[in-house]
Amino acid sequence: MVTTTVKKTAEAQIGSAEAEATRLVNEAIKTAEQKRKEAVLEAKDEAFKLKAEVDAQKAEADKEIKQRRAEISRQENRIDQKETALDRKTEVLERRKRS
Repeated sequence: MVTTTVKKTAEAQIGSAEAEATRLVNEAIKTAEQKRKEAVLEAKDEAFKLKAEVDAQKAEADKEIKQRRAEISRQENRIDQKETALDRKTEVLERRKRS
């Protein structure tokens, strides 16, 4: 009878320990999953920030390129005007020379 009582007590303690172990494992799994989700969220946030930074840098570079092209175009127009003016002067001088 004492052996049966000890056996039942031991079995109850084992069952309780197994239940506690299962609870701890499940809690650890939940904690690990939560940490994984947090890490993924942080990575996505960082990726979003980096993309925004790259997009801003690209926009700035595009703006600078546009400004440089506009300046080159203005310089080309000035050169064309000067060439045209020189051509006119050359024609005038040639006409005077012929006369």
